[in-house]
Amino acid sequence: MYLFYRLLLAHLIADFVLQTKQVEKLKTLSFWGVVFHGLIFLALCILICLPFLTIPAFAVYLILLSISHVLIDYFRHKIIHAESLWTGIIDQLLHFAFIALVIPLSYNYPALKLNLPYFSGIYNNSNYILYLIGIIAATYPGGYVIAYAKKIISYDQEFHPLALPGFIERLAIVLLIFWEPRGIYFVPLIVSFKLIYYSTTKALWENLMAISGQENIGTSLQKIKTKQEMGIEFIGSPALAIMVGLIIKGLIA
Repeated sequence: MYLFYRLLLAHLIADFVLQTKQVEKLKTLSFWGVVFHGLIFLALCILICLPFLTIPAFAVYLILLSISHVLIDYFRHKIIHAESLWTGIIDQLLHFAFIALVIPLSYNYPALKLNLPYFSGIYNNSNYILYLIGIIAATYPGGYVIAYAKKIISYDQEFHPLALPGFIERLAIVLLIFWEPRGIYFVPLIVSFKLIYYSTTKALWENLMAISGQENIGTSLQKIKTKQEMGIEFIGSPALAIMVGLIIKGLIA
């Protein structure tokens, strides 16, 4: 699994951290935009898996993996044209499936080490790779899952996958679990900070008034949607971060 974790980290960085609005726009405009994204992914794979490039079979696999990455993204952006939770999930599952093909290959080779002054301990340590995977998965893909869930409930909901309060909340939760799994008991305290933040905005105040029935700002259906959105924001988001944190902690243990 040593190589799988490293390639998964490269994928998460390329597909989420480094996939800015400008890169996303390039991908939708032309095939070469998708190729540019694929080259970013390949460069990250090379950087993170540098010691294994001496293995011919792995070098060929990396090239084929990058080509598959380009083709999957091209099919999604230029053929399907639709952006939804399900197209995103299918897209990611296809990427994970091609990355998983490295698992049988990794059993044939030892975990090669890279000798770097001052950085060898960090670079060669798979635990740090897993920690980074957990942090990125909870904050970036996690943000997309929460945003899509809210959008499904309320079609006019603005799409903000990287909304700062939720991003910081999920980051704080996974870091707390990584530091001490029993830190899960402090999650309500972290969520309360987000509640305090939102309580200073007009939108949350109006939502609370609608739910309590003190002010009628919509139909009963709208009130139900409001409750569901708040449930996703204040229960779903931290629950997702807890799940990611415990999974990563379990893999490291």
